[in-house]
Amino acid sequence: MSQESPKAIWKTALDSLRVQVSASAYDTWLKSSIGAGFDGKTFIIEVENSLVAEWLDKRMRSLLERTLAGMLNHSIIVSVRVVSSIVENPEHQEIFNKPSISKNLESHSLSANQGPASYFTFEHFAKAQNSELARAAAVAISERPSETYNPLLFSGPSGIGKTHLLNAVANEAQKNGREVLLTTGEDFVNDFIEAARHRTIKEFRDAHRSPDLYILDDIHFICGKEKSEENLFYTFNNLLRYGKQVVISSNAPLQELPFTHKKLMGSLSSGLTVTLDPLDQSSRVSILAFKATRLPILLDDAVLHYIANRPYVNVHQMEGDLNKLVALSTLLKRIPDLSLATQALNTDIVPVNELGPISGETILDAVAAYHHIPSELLAGKSRVRSLVLARYIAMYLIRDHTELSLSEIGGLFNGRDHSSVIHGVRKIEALISTTSEIRETTEAILNIISTKHTL
Repeated sequence: MSQESPKAIWKTALDSLRVQVSASAYDTWLKSSIGAGFDGKTFIIEVENSLVAEWLDKRMRSLLERTLAGMLNHSIIVSVRVVSSIVENPEHQEIFNKPSISKNLESHSLSANQGPASYFTFEHFAKAQNSELARAAAVAISERPSETYNPLLFSGPSGIGKTHLLNAVANEAQKNGREVLLTTGEDFVNDFIEAARHRTIKEFRDAHRSPDLYILDDIHFICGKEKSEENLFYTFNNLLRYGKQVVISSNAPLQELPFTHKKLMGSLSSGLTVTLDPLDQSSRVSILAFKATRLPILLDDAVLHYIANRPYVNVHQMEGDLNKLVALSTLLKRIPDLSLATQALNTDIVPVNELGPISGETILDAVAAYHHIPSELLAGKSRVRSLVLARYIAMYLIRDHTELSLSEIGGLFNGRDHSSVIHGVRKIEALISTTSEIRETTEAILNIISTKHTL
């Protein structure tokens, strides 16, 4: 490999680094970097600004050198330099562009195809005892759709990995050139009602019966809605008849779902049902250890076991406490040891509106710490998707919890004008009303601010 160009070596290294760090960290710090030189000992990496260079040099150097050494079979010294001529990746220009969808879906403005979340891949799915069989089944159908388990149903309580696996299957299928429709039970019902209202039932059916893989999250939402159940039954029958793969998730086992259309139950029973069990101690430790490898700081095993011993119902709660600890470590400039973990996770939360006046800078710093990025980068000009979304969250929270004017808020973000702030605030308002993840993120950041104030 050492005979290859530095650019080719670094491209291979990036493929490895992509699965070693979080999606946001990869997009922010690594994605636009270039391998620029290699003399057999020192590997030169070029980046677009000094902030990225400083972060790679101080926070990720050992990871970069370890990855390159593993590829080249000898120790490597990494040197990072700034080259202003690097052009930002074109895909960063459209921050909230719609996912690619089928012509049927696009032409009839259905909400059905959400497009898979890029972070939800098999590489980012933590291997744990409670989900081992589910992951294996998902990998099998992504490699050989319609040849193994069809339909495939994942069941289990909320927040333990079902949606992640559905998105991972969708991402893998799209990577292999297959057409995918990823939707939810709620969207299916809403789109069906709209189609009936506008007399576009045929278009609705064509859109839902055209993809190679049909992925439906939260089928339990459809239970009891007779007409929707009937249409879903005929949709499944059509897809299975023509050899299309069907993947479904539910919050309860198949036999416990209160379908009114009994034939739908029979259609689903012909496949494989895999249950994701509630988190046990072993699974919590495995998941935390996996997620900790993607954090910008090191955590002791004692801290991970302390968090894992808490009575979490789902992964979201556990990951939220992990992120809270890391963010508070950054904000308080303290080592994330057992002492800080004990304090941070056992402090009574005071509502932010009872803390007294909060500065815009306090909120900006908390949002940056939660997303593991410097405040300067969050407030800067970068238009990497993950950064822009975090920036909008900061604008929204500052608007909601301070008395600052729109122009004053814009001043905190590199002098942006009031229209940019309005756009960001409205974007988050819309996402909060439709996306639980964004709502949970804003609540977690306010929790961090409150806890920091109390400690």
